[in-house]
Amino acid sequence: MVTQGGNLKEGEGVAREIFESTYLNDYVAHGTIETHTALAQIEKDRVTVYASTQRPFGAKEEVAQALGISSEKVRIITPFVGGGFGGKTQNRQVVEAARLARLTGKPVQVAWSREEEFFFDTFRPAAIVKIRSGVSEANQIVFWNYDIYFGGSRGAEQFLSYPPPS
Repeated sequence: MVTQGGNLKEGEGVAREIFESTYLNDYVAHGTIETHTALAQIEKDRVTVYASTQRPFGAKEEVAQALGISSEKVRIITPFVGGGFGGKTQNRQVVEAARLARLTGKPVQVAWSREEEFFFDTFRPAAIVKIRSGVSEANQIVFWNYDIYFGGSRGAEQFLSYPPPS
């Protein structure tokens, strides 16, 4: 939840020193050590998937939905993640392995090549971040203005709270 509070003008008025910075981020590939990988096996009406994922519970629901079965019949095991940095949240390889295992009737492993990793993976969005802040004579932060201009959600909501200047 993004919240706003206080009065920037009031904080600026008591600031001994004001700081301004602009930060630029490019689109960035996650470049994990282990590429997206999943091994799916279907036995009777149960699915077991060994997956390189940051969202095993999400993967469980996604496999169940893709195969049209109850999520209680899906087990996701995450022996290794090999890094993720937010890039292993979409579970495309998990669903792909489960669908192929159902289609072939055999265990199937999907392991993206490095080229596929950079082609199919999500990227951290580019951003321009502007921060303007100030401190009082007592070196207390008395205002903080944070603006971000970006091409997607970054999870960059601010949760800091400072007492009003006295």
